Amino acid sequence: MRYLLSISSVLCAVLFPSPGWTASLDVPVTRQGAAGDKSITSRILTQIELKQAGDEALIKITGDGPLSYRVLSLGSDRVIVDLINTSTKLQRGFDFNHRIVRQIRIGQHPNLLRLVIDLNQPATYSIQEGNKDLSVSLAPKPSTRAGEIALPSQGTNSTEVKRSEAAKVSAASGSALVASGDRPLPAIDADRTNSEPIPHEGRRRAADRHFVDQPTTQPKTETYVAAFGGVSFSQSFTNVHGAGTNSSVNVSDLALARTGIGGLKAGFSPSYAKWMAIETEVFYASPHFKQQSVTVTGSGGSATGDFAGSHTRVATWALNWIVRYPGEWIQPYAGAGFGLFWGRLADSGGTSSSDVSPGLNALAGIRAKIGQHLIFFTEYKYNRTSFDFSAADFHVTYQAHYVVGGLGFQF
Repeated sequence: MRYLLSISSVLCAVLFPSPGWTASLDVPVTRQGAAGDKSITSRILTQIELKQAGDEALIKITGDGPLSYRVLSLGSDRVIVDLINTSTKLQRGFDFNHRIVRQIRIGQHPNLLRLVIDLNQPATYSIQEGNKDLSVSLAPKPSTRAGEIALPSQGTNSTEVKRSEAAKVSAASGSALVASGDRPLPAIDADRTNSEPIPHEGRRRAADRHFVDQPTTQPKTETYVAAFGGVSFSQSFTNVHGAGTNSSVNVSDLALARTGIGGLKAGFSPSYAKWMAIETEVFYASPHFKQQSVTVTGSGGSATGDFAGSHTRVATWALNWIVRYPGEWIQPYAGAGFGLFWGRLADSGGTSSSDVSPGLNALAGIRAKIGQHLIFFTEYKYNRTSFDFSAADFHVTYQAHYVVGGLGFQF
């Protein structure tokens, strides 16, 4: 009986359309199947943008490829766009100071992503397809009726394009039906996420009425800059031996004093791979030689004596590849990259020597978001490289371990 009433409502709406809400539906669309159809390529929603086009509001919905979709209206105050087999990392909602569009809400459902466009006034809509986007045009209208639905027409493949006419259905009960070639399909509750039960009638759901202030365009990539500082807890020169005419001379490992470290970093995480980031950083430390006992071994034997110490400076530029857990507020991470190290030695007698060498920069840490833009992080760093100090006639392997903390700004 319920299906007979639904079919009767469809026929009545088609044969005796009432004035009010109308949607421009005669547009080229591509339909590859219904929600849950595994033949539809999974897509990612990357951007939502609102523009003014004369008296109309133009909402541009952009993905990483052609989008399969369906459109329906509920009452006179909202339009719903379902993106089939689509997901996103965008925020839950966008507020707009616009005379037609009040806000756009985003909800992830099984096999589809639902965009609810809440209106400030009744409007008609039309759809325009692009290569990787959909444009929803909204024009003011004095009165509306609920229940018109735009469905993409059935095609044989993703490149075939057909024109479709959507069936008009009655919405006297307040629910919308999607008309297909076989039978009407009930639309998914616009205000319910896939993890929540259907709310009781009259129940207010505050969580669905909370929206985040956002700019009208969500960045495609996350970019950030940060400053950091910390201390070393273990540094040394190992594999110390002579160079040139002194190549047969070996020196015991040389311990370096604890030192502070300071630096800057900048990086980005692409929207299609939030689990990774690419960053560059520069930092500086001055791990001076400690006063210590040193053993020197050569062709004539070995000798041990006291070494008064020396001033050492190390500056590093690194390019890192980061793997991280893409949590909303807490993000553990680890990474490694290429480093270019500059080292300089200077003794009390005025003799100095410097070298630039490639090496390893490895790191691991955890970062936390503080509000929408600020980030705090703490991090362990490991450096390894080799220096040839020609003026001092010896070669060393440099290793350093640091613990740092920093504050950054995320765009």
